Amino acid sequence: MKQKRTMYRRNGKVVWGRYNSRRKPGHDYRSIGYYFVTLNTKHRLPVFGEVVCGSMQVSLIGAMVWQCWNEIPLHFPFVRLDPCVVMPDHVHAIIVIAHPQMQYWQSSQRMGHHRHSARSCAAGKSAYAI
Repeated sequence: MKQKRTMYRRNGKVVWGRYNSRRKPGHDYRSIGYYFVTLNTKHRLPVFGEVVCGSMQVSLIGAMVWQCWNEIPLHFPFVRLDPCVVMPDHVHAIIVIAHPQMQYWQSSQRMGHHRHSARSCAAGKSAYAI
């Protein structure tokens, strides 16, 4: 497995270290399938909301995450969404690629890979959802 250098928490402290990538070497993640996705906030800051009496109370940013998540099929009609859980500092979700659109993938490869932050998505600066 490929190792990446990143920040993570160990015993409550944020430290630099390496974690093993869980990506299967050589797998084309554009292919049909169910994909479990975890998105973490930078430095694992609890900006999506807080847990109050055992229930998640989403913040304005957490609500924007829900909105961006639910708009993914508007931009990618061949994608179906399964459950999404917003936690204070991360999101767990299942995304289903039902029918890969090769035209889309080919055009995105010509344009190159673009990375967008949640902030730019929420501000409407990106056509892509999270």
